[in-house]
Amino acid sequence: MKYIQLTIRNADIFQELNKITAYSGAKNESNASSDTIDRVTAVQEDLVLIDRYREMACSSLVDSLKEFVSSADFSGDALQLTLEASGAYDDALTPALRSDIFSFITADIAARWFAMTWKEKCEEYKNEALKFLADAGRKLHHRLPPRRKSKSPV
Repeated sequence: MKYIQLTIRNADIFQELNKITAYSGAKNESNASSDTIDRVTAVQEDLVLIDRYREMACSSLVDSLKEFVSSADFSGDALQLTLEASGAYDDALTPALRSDIFSFITADIAARWFAMTWKEKCEEYKNEALKFLADAGRKLHHRLPPRRKSKSPV
């Protein structure tokens, strides 16, 4: 078995969520007013609610990947996740796995946020979150092909 340790800081999640919501509001084609930007952009004052959404996203992540989860703690300043994969897990996939998990959490939070602030965007981000979660699962299920040990010349 291989253990994969991942740490994703809450501050990084919030920073990405702020970018997503601000950019979406700014690029709104139906109404280019500053009202849309102000309404949909997640700001510092929204952290209490966003932190709750982060906990829900982390809980959903742990539930979906429970066959691989050795330990998970998302109560502090970061998600601390230890995953247990096959001994044939390809370590080269770990950075992409971390990216998929980070993207799932931010997209899931964005979907919940947009459910309140901009319903038209909600479904788009729900689907995107599910895609990232499926990608993470595929990476964890991937196995390197067996390799024969080379015989050393006598």
